[in-house]
Amino acid sequence: MFRPLLIAFLLLMASSVFAAEPLTGEQIYRQQCAKCHGAAGEGVKEFFPRPLVGDRSPAQLATLIAKTMPEDKPGTCVGPDAMHVSLYIHDTFYSTAARERNKPPRVELSHLTVRQYRHTVADLIGSFRAPVKMDERQGLKGEYFNARNFQANKRMIDRIDPEVRFDFGKAGPNDKFDAHQFCIRWEGSVIPPETGDYEFVIRTEHALRLWVNDLGRPLIDAWVKSGTDTEFRGSLYLIGGRAYSLRLEFSKAKQGVDDSKKNPNPPSLP
Repeated sequence: MFRPLLIAFLLLMASSVFAAEPLTGEQIYRQQCAKCHGAAGEGVKEFFPRPLVGDRSPAQLATLIAKTMPEDKPGTCVGPDAMHVSLYIHDTFYSTAARERNKPPRVELSHLTVRQYRHTVADLIGSFRAPVKMDERQGLKGEYFNARNFQANKRMIDRIDPEVRFDFGKAGPNDKFDAHQFCIRWEGSVIPPETGDYEFVIRTEHALRLWVNDLGRPLIDAWVKSGTDTEFRGSLYLIGGRAYSLRLEFSKAKQGVDDSKKNPNPPSLP
C-alpha cells in the first residue's frame, strides 16, 4: 500500500539531486554569453564585434561578469557561476597564453637571394668539415723535406713563408739538401675579398699539386708531367670573406735513370 508512494518520493529526491548539480563554466558561457561574444570569444557583429580578450585575472573577470553580464539580464550570473565561467573564458581564449596556444606563430618560407643561398650552402657543407684555424701569422706554413717523398724523418725546415716565390737555381733550399731531389709542402688558407671566380696560376718545371677548399681532390694536378708545360691553371668559385683551406705540394726529383753521380750538376730550378 505504501510502496508506490515510497518509489515516487525517491524519484522526486533523485530528480532534485540531479537538478542541483552545478553547470560547468563552458555550459554557462554557451547558455548566457555565446550569443553576444561568439562560440570562441571571436565576437558577434550585431552585439559585441570585438574579440573577448584582455589581461584581467579570473577573479577580476568574475567580478565584472557578476555586475554586468549577461547584458540583457545583468546580475543573474553571480557567485560560483561567475567564477566558473570566468575561468573557462580566461583559459580558453581570453588570456595571452590562451591566444598563443590557439594561434601559434606561423613559420613562413621565403625565397633566398643568390647571395643568401650561397652562404647557406657554404655553411651547410662547412658543418661537415673541420673548421679552418686562423692565427695572426700571414703566409703559408712550409715543410721542406730532404727526399723525394714527404717522409717525416726527412723534414729539414718548418717555417712560415710569406709567399711562394722561389728560384733555387741548381741548389736546394740550403746546403744541407740534396740538390737533385727534395720536396716541399705548403699549407694554410686563402680568403677571397669578393665573391666570384678565381683563377690559380702556378709556374714551375717540376711536379706539383694544388688543393683549394677540397683537400680530397686537387684543383691542379701536375704530379706526373709530360711535355714541356711550365704553367698550370685552375679556376674555382669562392665566396668573399670566407676562409678556404689550401695545400700546395712541390717535388724536384731525378727522372728516369739515376745519373746524379755521373752528372753532379742538377738542372736549375725556377
